[in-house]
Amino acid sequence: MANWTNRHRGDYVRMIKRHRALWAYITQFIKDHDITSVIEVGCGMVPEVRGLVETYVGVDLNEQTDAIHEDFTLMDVSPLTGYDLFLACAVIEHCQDAAVFFKQIKAMNPKHAIVTFFGATDREEELKTTQGGGFLFHGYTRAGIKQTLESLGMAYELFRLKNDDVLIIKGE
Repeated sequence: MANWTNRHRGDYVRMIKRHRALWAYITQFIKDHDITSVIEVGCGMVPEVRGLVETYVGVDLNEQTDAIHEDFTLMDVSPLTGYDLFLACAVIEHCQDAAVFFKQIKAMNPKHAIVTFFGATDREEELKTTQGGGFLFHGYTRAGIKQTLESLGMAYELFRLKNDDVLIIKGE
């Protein structure tokens, strides 16, 4: 794990550059909704939103991060309720079961949640699981994501922003 930073830092920097419009959207969302507390799953090495809010908690499997080092889909989220914003950018692709991921968010009941993902398709026959950079990537259809959220009774808005699908989940 110690060499992860050296091997993948350039990939992370390229990803940030590729997703500038997304980070601009998230920054504006935080301002527009008076967000003061954020929990970010998959915060990575450089949590972009940390300096924008009063309270910030990161969750990431990478032990090189300044975060809670647990698998979000398996952890007890009961102590992590009450945040203004749940944020997960390019994380759901690494989860084998999207329903478990969304159930965890629902249990936390944040005021807002932003979940971004890339590589989603509208065609079932294009789904596949791939591996890259030491991570598994699971494919999802947009219709499948919508169906999962609706089955959980979660209000949402899904839209495309340049390279990313952006999912806004409204708290109860």
